[in-house]
Amino acid sequence: RGSGLNSLARGDVKDWQTWVTDVESYLETLPSDRYRILLGSGWGGILAVAVARHRPAYLHGIGLLCPSLFSKRAPNALQRTALRLASMVGLNNMRVSIPLTGPARFTDSPSAQRYVAQDTLALRKMTVRMARANLQLTRFATEDPRQILIPVLLMMAGNDQITDNARARQFVEKIGHEDNRVIEYPDASHTLEFESDPSGYFEDLASWCRDMASRGNQTR
Repeated sequence: RGSGLNSLARGDVKDWQTWVTDVESYLETLPSDRYRILLGSGWGGILAVAVARHRPAYLHGIGLLCPSLFSKRAPNALQRTALRLASMVGLNNMRVSIPLTGPARFTDSPSAQRYVAQDTLALRKMTVRMARANLQLTRFATEDPRQILIPVLLMMAGNDQITDNARARQFVEKIGHEDNRVIEYPDASHTLEFESDPSGYFEDLASWCRDMASRGNQTR
């Protein structure tokens, strides 16, 4: 909501629960006998964890692909205070820059960097309201990993300039389900599908999904 192909109110959202409700509303439309795995890449990893915590019965597993749960580019204490004060004085509609400038943060591939730089769907600015919603969503998603009660796959890039891999790994190790897996690609950058040969990453992800679905079929 507020980004990507959504043209209405770009760079804005009512509150953080809107994002969670959007995903849950979609999941409610799926047949109850389908095995449901939610994949979250980058910022989407935050949303995937939030949904898994809020409605664990809706999902059978989540895949976190270089998730931004703990971002090296997250607002510092001073910036968080500034956002809170701006909201208090009625500046919720004021636009602020999204701190992810520079295609090189996403990939080492020159062609992929050009794609990122020229992406017309990329969000460059957001409202103070959306920035605060993002902080609240992240807080909800990360404050108690023990409440995540389904299997989790964490895929990490060794040269990630956005995700704090150490904290992401520690988070997954504390999740309240014993069936969790971590895969790291030592030489990769943040956007794994932009690697020169992403076939290994795709196969690892597909293999985990097949394994999870196979286990689900065996328990029915």
